[in-house]
Amino acid sequence: MSSGRAIDYDEVLEYIGQFGKYQRKVFFWLWLISAAGGLAVVVFSFTAYIPHYRVRTECDGPDSTYYADTERWTLPAWLNEVHNSEDEDLALRDQDCRVPTIVKDLNGKCVSAFFTNKSEKIDSNSIDQLIIDRQVMSHSLVEEYGFVCDRSYIRPYYSAIYMLGMLFGSYIFGFISDYFGRKKALMLAIVCVSLSGFLGAFCRGPGAHHGFAFLRFITGMGGIGCFMVCFVLAVEHVGFKFTMLIGIAIEIPFALGEALLGIEALIFRNWQTLQIVAYLPLLALLGLHFVLPESTRWLIGKGKLEEAKKNIRDASECNGRQVPDSILQGPT
Repeated sequence: MSSGRAIDYDEVLEYIGQFGKYQRKVFFWLWLISAAGGLAVVVFSFTAYIPHYRVRTECDGPDSTYYADTERWTLPAWLNEVHNSEDEDLALRDQDCRVPTIVKDLNGKCVSAFFTNKSEKIDSNSIDQLIIDRQVMSHSLVEEYGFVCDRSYIRPYYSAIYMLGMLFGSYIFGFISDYFGRKKALMLAIVCVSLSGFLGAFCRGPGAHHGFAFLRFITGMGGIGCFMVCFVLAVEHVGFKFTMLIGIAIEIPFALGEALLGIEALIFRNWQTLQIVAYLPLLALLGLHFVLPESTRWLIGKGKLEEAKKNIRDASECNGRQVPDSILQGPT
C-alpha cells in the first residue's frame, strides 16, 4: 500500500474531464460485459423450452409429428374436435399426457378423439410414447431430463436456481469487489458465468440434472457479478454530472445481450449446442483485463495512491487535459 495523502477524485475530474475520451473508452468495454450478463439470463428460456406434446396413438405413424401441417401449425383432423372442445378439462392441452379415446369409421379410419375424466395418463418414464413438437427447439432440457407429465413441476425450480445464484452472487462478488478490486471481481465473474454454462452442456444421462442444477447456480452468481461489478466500475470512472446517465446507459447492452441470444437460438435449435455457443465465447472477455483500468476511486479508498495517480495521468493524457501536480498531492 502506497503512502501519501488522500486525493479528491471529483476535483481531479474537474481538470481531466468527467466523461472524456478515456471514460468513453472504458464505458465501451464495459458494455460488452453488461451484454454478457443479459445473455446469460435468458439462455434457459430456450435450452429448457417447454414444447407442446401429446401421447402417440394408433392413429399416428412412426414418423408422425405434433402438427400435421407444420407450416400452418394445424393438428391432425381427427384431433380438431377435442382440441376445440369448450370444456377445458376435456380439451387437448399444450402439454398432454392423457391417452385419448379414438373414434373410427367403418373403414377403420380415425375420425375423432376425446378425453374423459377417467382417461389414462402416462408418466415421464414413458417419454418415448410422446409426440413432441420440435419446431422451436429440436431437443430441449425438458426432454433430456424428462421434465414432462408427472415431473413437469420440476422445471420451474431449475429456473429459480439461477435467481438463487444471483442472490448469493450479489453478496459474494460485492465482497470480492470491495476487498480485492473491481477488476479482479469482474474477471472472476466472467470465468464463473462462462465455464459453468459451458460445462452444463455436458450434463447428460441419468442423474445429470443434479450437476446441471449446481452449475446453473454458479452461472447465476457469475451473471449477476458481471452486471453488478461493471455497473459500479462504469459509474466510478465518471463525474457526478454523468452518474445517472451512465447508470442508465450501462443497462442498454444488457437488453442487447438478451436479443443476441434470441438470434443464436434461431440458428441453433439443440439445447446442448446453444448452451456451448452462448457461454463459451464469453471467455474472450477475459482479454479486457489488459485494457480495463481498475477503479481509481477504489484505489484511492484502499490507499493505493501511486496506482491511482497512474490512472489519472493516463486519463488526462487520453482526454488531452492537464491536472496540476498539487491536486495529485492531496489536501494539505
